[in-house]
Amino acid sequence: MGKRHSTGIKDKVFDYFGFEFDHKRKISNYEDVCKSISLGPVFEQICKRLQLNCDKLRGHIVNYVLHLIYEDVITISLEEKVLLQKFGYLWSDEYDDDEDNFFAGIAAEYFNKPEDFIEYFSLEFLCDLFDIGISRDMGSKATRNELRNAEILLTNQIFPGIPVDYSLKEKDIESSGDIEFSYDETDNLWHRYSRISGSLYRVLNKKLTEGEMTLTRQPQFIINKRQNKDDTKTFFQNALQKTKWFVETLEQQSTNHPSYEELLLFEKDTNMLFLLEASIFMAAANNNSNQYKYSPDKQKILASFILINDLNIRSYLDAAYYSGVDLLVELEKRDSYNYFFLLNFILVPFLTKFIKTELSLLVPQAFTGASESEDHTLSPILKGKLAKLYKKDFLYKLVKNPKKPSLTPFRKKLDYIGQCEHIESIQNDFIQLYFKARDVKVRINQNKRIGQSFNLLLATEPLKWYKNNSIKIMDDIDGAIEYLAGVISDDFKDIVGMNSNSSDSKITLEKIIDDLDSYFKKLNNVEEVKLSQDKLLRELNKRGWNLR
Repeated sequence: MGKRHSTGIKDKVFDYFGFEFDHKRKISNYEDVCKSISLGPVFEQICKRLQLNCDKLRGHIVNYVLHLIYEDVITISLEEKVLLQKFGYLWSDEYDDDEDNFFAGIAAEYFNKPEDFIEYFSLEFLCDLFDIGISRDMGSKATRNELRNAEILLTNQIFPGIPVDYSLKEKDIESSGDIEFSYDETDNLWHRYSRISGSLYRVLNKKLTEGEMTLTRQPQFIINKRQNKDDTKTFFQNALQKTKWFVETLEQQSTNHPSYEELLLFEKDTNMLFLLEASIFMAAANNNSNQYKYSPDKQKILASFILINDLNIRSYLDAAYYSGVDLLVELEKRDSYNYFFLLNFILVPFLTKFIKTELSLLVPQAFTGASESEDHTLSPILKGKLAKLYKKDFLYKLVKNPKKPSLTPFRKKLDYIGQCEHIESIQNDFIQLYFKARDVKVRINQNKRIGQSFNLLLATEPLKWYKNNSIKIMDDIDGAIEYLAGVISDDFKDIVGMNSNSSDSKITLEKIIDDLDSYFKKLNNVEEVKLSQDKLLRELNKRGWNLR
């Protein structure tokens, strides 16, 4: 292993964290990739200061980051899908370590027609889901007609605008040495429906959102004191029942089905797995005289965990928070909540870029699966398109997790709630936490800037800001990253209401950039920095910290 020569702002950030990738190791599959990644000393120091288990948290972060790359890699256009189906055989042998195990590649991540979807999840399962009655006697002609009608009904409900007998008819034209494709609106609509990853949640969501007690019900419709209305028990039971049904339905699916994305989509919309688990910890703490209690500020911090997109990272931090990790304490006169932001909203997105960059270095310069005669039949334009898809297919095999995530821990926690003698305490804590999480969402959505939510700002603005201010940042990359994390976490605490005396409870990108511009103006004046270095360091410590 060794550090790269820093040539750009991304490399500077990578060096700051100390990310490393072991290129000396033979890398041919997902497990090899996981073992080759080092998150660096900054991550280890964060874990040490927050009393987190480095190995456990590292595993969750690496799995999540590789999943993000996987989802990015399998995102292809309709034209790219057809090109993979037509020409993927040119390099499939290169990736196939087992002659009996044909490498289908990214094209296998998409259904070709509605019938494939129905067969994949089974007609019986989908009919039960949509309350479509069918006979279990498959022999008679009448039954076959009934099954056909069921397929038509399912297609109409699941894929509006797609005929039941739809299949893509390739309309390609040889032009200027390239292959041009012509598709209609139905073809493009089907392509949006046809991705396998996340396809089940889109169907199950219909059941999850029906009825009055939806999993995203507004608090004022659960408790309304003016109307003397209190539906907390009904809402809690509905949330528990539907979440358990969702997990059990996922468990019934094939071991080959990529259920990780289904879970992430469910949590993104509802946060139910996290909220129910956190409520167990809250009730246990409040019922144990020897355990510290969840104060209102601690509950606000806990509610802010919904900003973390990965449910396994959420779950780990939830358990750690219950065990005694206190994000309200000051560590060496620095706010520990800053570490939380540095970890989740700066380290993770840059680690994603780092790993994808390193994996791209493993891709051979050109695919060699085609014979010489076949290779010469490809035009330069077409070869350019196929080279990009060859890279995607190569990365796909490395980042596709062969293991289906275990749902047993989630199901056991949901079963525990139903059998627990403290279920009323869990219900009360769940409602309190649900209301606080909804409040966080409302505050965030109120502070949108040019149509972007705070979550999106966290995902995109640090990267954009580093790019736009690369020359300034190069002068002091450590201070820049730490300062940004401190400013964001300070402003976010205004959002969730932890800074009750704050006159400004809104986060704005302009405020962050103004603060940073002011900071870097001092950096640009070398003489001033030299003369007032102590003052500058005090300011940096006030707004951030120095991990080195």
